[in-house]
Amino acid sequence: IKEDALEVVENQIGPMWDYLERQLGGNEFFVGNRLSIADIAVASAHVNLWHAGVEPDAAHWPKLAAYLPRMWNRPSFAALIAEEDKPWNRRAEIAKV
Repeated sequence: IKEDALEVVENQIGPMWDYLERQLGGNEFFVGNRLSIADIAVASAHVNLWHAGVEPDAAHWPKLAAYLPRMWNRPSFAALIAEEDKPWNRRAEIAKV
């Protein structure tokens, strides 16, 4: 299963991030100039990737790399991420390697 997950990260996430980068354009949010369900869906899906140590490279996807932390720092997201951090966050383990 781990190999399958790595294959997805290496071969499928990049094109998705290319698409999201284009869709953001110069906007702060994906739809119009305000938070929408699209933003919640994109940011939510990326939380698990972040916990696993997978995130867009700011050199390649600068808009998306700035957008995700901005969304996650919103009080509603930050509280949930903090709650999930202990059982799910593998970033600390990855840093030890």
